[in-house]
Amino acid sequence: MAIVPLSKEKHSHLLLGPADLRAYSNLSSIPVYFHEIKQLACDYALFLSVNDDHVGLRLLCNIDTESSSPYINAEGGWRGRYVPIYLRQQPFTAASVENSDSRAIFIDDESPRFCEGGESLFENSEPTELLQKIMEDLGYLFNSGERTQLILDTLKKLELIIPWELNIKSKDGLELKFSDLHRIDEVALNELNIDGWSELKQCNAFPVIYGQLLSM
Repeated sequence: MAIVPLSKEKHSHLLLGPADLRAYSNLSSIPVYFHEIKQLACDYALFLSVNDDHVGLRLLCNIDTESSSPYINAEGGWRGRYVPIYLRQQPFTAASVENSDSRAIFIDDESPRFCEGGESLFENSEPTELLQKIMEDLGYLFNSGERTQLILDTLKKLELIIPWELNIKSKDGLELKFSDLHRIDEVALNELNIDGWSELKQCNAFPVIYGQLLSM
């Protein structure tokens, strides 16, 4: 994987083919964004990841890294009513430009989605309608990511995150234990004072809170 800034000079020859998710079938989890909570909470296990000071919201998509995700079929499609935006946006991503309010578009220019028979990203050195739509979607996703992170940081600040020890029994009868997952602390949530509840309301944290709890 080679993540590089999108450039019309370097990438005008690339043709974008249909999504093939088989490259992601060994991922144990993927990021989830605020705006897709309602599409995911009823069908998939959502958890919080805590690494040092960073908190993430993620979908548990594989319990065994030695096998493929049960959510991705042999043809590279997603088994489910809604495909998570993290997978749909690949091989594109948006990121902030250091010391600036602007954003840049990056791509994995080694992605198998770039193949013969695909659609052009540029035409006469200008973005095609396809690329313009991708860029618009990435802008929306970037904003959703910032909103999601604000909510997660607030949950951490209010000490509403606790470890979630998840035990799953495989079809072979083996018990698999996950000790690096986290969840919302319902007890602490119910004991939160009025100022804490106001802070959660202000950042619109409740869809994330109840979505994560509902998904368990």
